Amino acid sequence: MKDKIEKENNNINYKVYKDNKSYVEKFYINGKSSIEEVKYRLPELIKNDGEMIGFRFFNQEFLINGKSRHALKKYNFSEYFYFGKRLNLSEVKEQFGNNKDYEIFISNMENNGYDSFCYTQVGILVVLEDGDQIYDEYYENKKQYMNEVIKSLDEKGISYEDFLLENGYVDKDFFNQEESSILIQKK
Repeated sequence: MKDKIEKENNNINYKVYKDNKSYVEKFYINGKSSIEEVKYRLPELIKNDGEMIGFRFFNQEFLINGKSRHALKKYNFSEYFYFGKRLNLSEVKEQFGNNKDYEIFISNMENNGYDSFCYTQVGILVVLEDGDQIYDEYYENKKQYMNEVIKSLDEKGISYEDFLLENGYVDKDFFNQEESSILIQKK
């Protein structure tokens, strides 16, 4: 793409670059979404507004011409994180099998071999693809894992904050933010 742009526009200084910034795309009912720049690709820093189906992170390529910036290809997508409860097909049938509105959905899911769903906080069913996560499950697993990491670091005399900095997970500015307390609290 870059070569094509440069050949067609020999007299204009265009360049394509991959932005090193990250974004979160939040999904809502009726196909609505919002995109915000985020400094850290950490799901635990995304605030649940109670209306969101879920979210994912990505980076983006841009076309730059002087001060003009045009969004191009998105890349480096994370898995989806959904707010709700995990259900398997048997549980979906048990809860929704008598509801005519779900007959086609259930039939399609059976025929296509799907068995993992999220009943979201806004009352819709979403098929979970490989890698997709339920936010509460992610958070609990992360909390358990981080407690083990913190315990191990404490035994070695290394602070968790130093570990995060030395391994490039965060920068020094991170600890000046209110959100940092989510990652550094010991429970």
